[in-house]
Amino acid sequence: MVEEQPSKKGSRAAANDEAWTKHLPTIRRLYVDEAKTLKQLMDFMETEHNFKASYDDSEQIECRFRRWGFRKNIRLHEVKDEVSFHELTKARYLRNNEEVSSSSVQLASGQVVDVDRLAAHLRRKMLYKRQTQKPFGPTYVNPPEQFYVCEAVLDDTRAYLRGHYQDAFTFTEEVDGLRVTQPATLKWNRFFYRCRGALDHPSRFSQALVLMRQAPEELRQLLESEPASVLNLLFKFIIHVTRCLQNIDDPDDKRQFSVVVRALIRYAASVMAPQHGQQYPLYKLLRTLARIDDDELYPVAVKAWKLSCLMWDDIATATQSQQDPNLIGTPRPRGSAATVSDWLGFLAVAPDEVPLDVEHNINMILQALRRVFGKELARRVDEMWAVREDLAPIEAVGKDEVGSQDRRRMQAAEDQVYSLFNSVVGPGFESKIPKILFLRSLDDAKKALQSAKMAEQYWWSQGEYGRAEAAALWVGDLSGDT
Repeated sequence: MVEEQPSKKGSRAAANDEAWTKHLPTIRRLYVDEAKTLKQLMDFMETEHNFKASYDDSEQIECRFRRWGFRKNIRLHEVKDEVSFHELTKARYLRNNEEVSSSSVQLASGQVVDVDRLAAHLRRKMLYKRQTQKPFGPTYVNPPEQFYVCEAVLDDTRAYLRGHYQDAFTFTEEVDGLRVTQPATLKWNRFFYRCRGALDHPSRFSQALVLMRQAPEELRQLLESEPASVLNLLFKFIIHVTRCLQNIDDPDDKRQFSVVVRALIRYAASVMAPQHGQQYPLYKLLRTLARIDDDELYPVAVKAWKLSCLMWDDIATATQSQQDPNLIGTPRPRGSAATVSDWLGFLAVAPDEVPLDVEHNINMILQALRRVFGKELARRVDEMWAVREDLAPIEAVGKDEVGSQDRRRMQAAEDQVYSLFNSVVGPGFESKIPKILFLRSLDDAKKALQSAKMAEQYWWSQGEYGRAEAAALWVGDLSGDT
């Protein structure tokens, strides 16, 4: 009987298993801890340890690694590996106290993982879960600080107007009477219109700076008088100076003018504090405006001015008219002559922000005033506008493009319009008649604003600052703003 010899293949396999087992710690360190690729691992083992696997099938090698628990990527079982988490904590604690030498944890899959590596894996997993997990309930997003600052300006605007003027009038005419121009208002407006031409063009920056030196004293007189239109006057001024700031290209000039604007707003607040204290709405409003970023100051001032106009509409609408209701019109429009003046001033700087219903109300009020004050005055208004229409072809071309003859004609027509207007609103003019009745409709107002703006810009470009100021003051006077 011939004794059966063990196959060479089986002997090689057994020997091969023994070699693998012998080098297992080194292979694990290279493959798992140092994250070498399979090719890098086998090349290293052959070169350094004269160990060469008897087969080159990478899938079989990786299968052997899986049996041994060799995995580069840690895979945890949510339930079974809870013990491992506890062991991790215990192992790290004991390790810190040098009571154990083991620094590995065996997972439910059989994978043996270094404690530090497992801890790093758990931290990454926890961070990912926090970043991707959908929160329970609504998600709250905190608005930027500038949102709160803007809301504070609007709140202080409401508080000021409600505290001073809400429920303070019985008749609409009282609202209009209160808004009659006071000497301090007229003085401020003359200063403002003198500055506006310089503020509206970047090339006149140096002139604007010179004129702004007068602003503190002019502002002090305005605030000490504190006319009913003070908010509108302040917002209009801030809108123009911030528009100038936005148009400045030179960074140094921009920075310099920004400092001037903020110093002026802070000075305005300091004027109010001694008289009224730091809880006074106008003081708080000015202090808040001084904190707003340069890019946000313009839109905030526009919103606040618009709110002021809307609130004055509400104040006037809550009153009763002393005039015959049949003459005022049915239904009664919101607002009054004074609030129309507010909206005309706002229209000049932010036409797209005027609500459509406000435009309709303006036309209703102007038509009602035309009926109230009689045909003779209406005839003289029509005459003034007929002369003004002669300027339309010249304005369509543009003042800079017309010849000298047309320019003289334009100047003569402007002078005639001013003369006709002044003949009506001169010494014999009744103060109770609102000057806005010279605007027959909102379309008239838009034409007047455009015409005066073109004239103002043209005379500025020619260096005739007196005529430029006169053009601005005329529309201010026409709209009841001076």
